[in-house]
Amino acid sequence: MSEPSPPKKSEATREAILEAARSLFAVKGFDAVGVREIALEAGVNAALIIRYFGGKEKLFLEALSGASSLETLFDGSLEHLGERLARYALEKSDRDPLLTLLRSTSSESAAGLLRAALDEQFIRPLSLRLEGEQVSIRAGLIAAHILGLAVLRQMVGSNALESSPDAALEG
Repeated sequence: MSEPSPPKKSEATREAILEAARSLFAVKGFDAVGVREIALEAGVNAALIIRYFGGKEKLFLEALSGASSLETLFDGSLEHLGERLARYALEKSDRDPLLTLLRSTSSESAAGLLRAALDEQFIRPLSLRLEGEQVSIRAGLIAAHILGLAVLRQMVGSNALESSPDAALEG
């Protein structure tokens, strides 16, 4: 049996760009991050961002779509879906796609991209898992709660949710 071949340099370069973009977009938001800064963080020439992604907007979309596996949140029983979603919102991550979304909402350039990403990656898959009536509206309300938790904990830094996710979910 042959050993798997190492990733090609182009794949490694592309992944380095994506990782740098995820990190910088989560910390600074869409408008405050430039292609040159992403390239510097990734250790590549800025022209490679255009070559691999076609521009900052497309890189932003790909960074959002691949930043986390939200699909796993929707897997499993509906009985524990609320706990999985709350745990996701309460766990801190410096490259969390929620932070990217929240820090980029004021960007006119990113607003449509964010709306599409939120709909495609969260609201639509969640509504497919829900039962009953008005599943899209209910999925939207759940998204609003998750974003509210993220704002309170990760952006405002409220001490009310400083305990561990386990402690917060027990009471």
